[in-house]
Amino acid sequence: MQRNFIPIKIGLNVSKEQLHHNINTRVDEMMRTGFLEEAKAVHDFRSHNALQTVGYKELFDYIDGKTTLPEAVELIKLHTRQYAKRQLTFFNKHKDYSWFEPKQVSAVISFIDEVIK
Repeated sequence: MQRNFIPIKIGLNVSKEQLHHNINTRVDEMMRTGFLEEAKAVHDFRSHNALQTVGYKELFDYIDGKTTLPEAVELIKLHTRQYAKRQLTFFNKHKDYSWFEPKQVSAVISFIDEVIK
């Protein structure tokens, strides 16, 4: 089938240290803004596929008394880092992505301009 557009695949690359910092900060922010309360609200539905994800599973274990809250939060961070690593492995296998640093906005725009010419 003929497409009337050009797919442009762009990845944003950050250092491992920055990625881990971003994940830890995001999880802390999620906890601060009510993630535990959200998990408690959907706890009765924990067997649904949509809730079999990083974050909910660890908080459900806390709610069920299997871990402490600090342990659950650290596990969310660990499992999120592991998930991010699997994503990077997947994307690195696909050579049709062009990778940039997040601050390289001008370079991304130039790249897109060149592709669509």
